[in-house]
Amino acid sequence: MCIENDLLAIKKIFIDYPRLYKVKKQELVKAEQERQDLLHVLELGKLDAIKMGKITRELKQVQIRRRQIKNNLEVLEVISKFSQAFNNNTNKSKQIETVMNTVKNITERDRKYTMRVRTDLQKLVEVGE
Repeated sequence: MCIENDLLAIKKIFIDYPRLYKVKKQELVKAEQERQDLLHVLELGKLDAIKMGKITRELKQVQIRRRQIKNNLEVLEVISKFSQAFNNNTNKSKQIETVMNTVKNITERDRKYTMRVRTDLQKLVEVGE
């Protein structure tokens, strides 16, 4: 249902993406440290041509990974700042889960009507019983 998808999107924006932002920041720190290690090996190491080529290829891969992380962080930072503007409530996660479960229960339950006046028609509205 459309409402459930909307609620999942809200959960992603306000809960999942800010968490992912923190994870990606840690990944960026690690990638930058690895990059520094490789640059220092190139600068200070005693390398033959084969080892230098290997280190250079590794450095290129780290640079590519670092760029991808930075691109992701750029988008996640915008979303995180947006979600922090609504950060007045500390139980946001629990409330969103509660709303999602309530909507799910409403949309998935079997509706049953009990006749109040015309009880002779009750058999017609009872499906599968």
